[in-house]
Amino acid sequence: MYTCSKSFEGFPCCHRQPNHEGHCRFVHGYSRSFTCWFGASELDENGFVVDFSSLKELRKQLNDQFDHTFLANSDDPLLSEWERLHELGALDL
Repeated sequence: MYTCSKSFEGFPCCHRQPNHEGHCRFVHGYSRSFTCWFGASELDENGFVVDFSSLKELRKQLNDQFDHTFLANSDDPLLSEWERLHELGALDL
């Protein structure tokens, strides 16, 4: 089995944990990173498990979903407020 990984870094976004009693209940952010692992029983004609150039659409999807966005829990009691702020252009939900 052949394996490889590709990391995608630099996706600043924020969130909160509404049920937490401490500071995590407040909006705060991080720069998120994602690592994808791939496996193959055989290498392709170029000797690759996966050709990283084929992952451009994945990078775009991660960027669209996480770059400068606000991640809200579906059960957040303030969800309607976050949606309103999104509609006003104050955050990207």
